[in-house]
Amino acid sequence: MLYAIEDEVRGSAAEQRRLQRAERSRIIVEDLKLLMATPLDQRQEQVG
Repeated sequence: MLYAIEDEVRGSAAEQRRLQRAERSRIIVEDLKLLMATPLDQRQEQVG
């Protein structure tokens, strides 16, 4: 997903790329942090 953001902002002005990265990646990174903080056995219960 982060690579998709990079693909979409490629070619934009540097400041626009920075703003888009910060805005659009925040949710992805927050979800990843939550996933990594959740014990593995609890993650499997949530999926299954």
